[in-house]
Amino acid sequence: MERKEYEIGSKKFYQQELVWGQIKWLIEWARTKNINLGSLSSSEILVLIQEELPKIMALVLIEDGKKPADKISDGFEGVKGLEEWINSNMTGSIATEVIADFFTLNRPAHLINRISSLFNLATAMTGSKKPLPSSATGTLQDSHGSSETLPQENPSLISADRLNGE
Repeated sequence: MERKEYEIGSKKFYQQELVWGQIKWLIEWARTKNINLGSLSSSEILVLIQEELPKIMALVLIEDGKKPADKISDGFEGVKGLEEWINSNMTGSIATEVIADFFTLNRPAHLINRISSLFNLATAMTGSKKPLPSSATGTLQDSHGSSETLPQENPSLISADRLNGE
């Protein structure tokens, strides 16, 4: 798998094609911002990057010596801490390099097609042609064993709300 490496401040990071956990975080985060990732124009992508760069970088960059699975198991607390660190240490030149590499490693159309295929596969396996009802409940459990009951109103937003620090 192709990998791009960066030195930001005193730390080394890399990015590669997103793993499912990172894709899920991006989708959930976008949902809380009422952003449809599949229909963004070029100018909307630029505005999004300008407004949310540290958050996006914290979602996609992986600290050297760690694996993508480590990032996912660190949870949203790790992403939030990295976002704050990036906000204080990321230079413009590194930011533009990371952004360009993101679109090289994760071709948007390819990524959206993969997500759609996974949704279609899940639908075929369950035999359901409808998405889960918004009143569904469940429990979100992180890798440290703590859990949270998902709210009745919108169960998919709890982890994204935590990601946004709310």
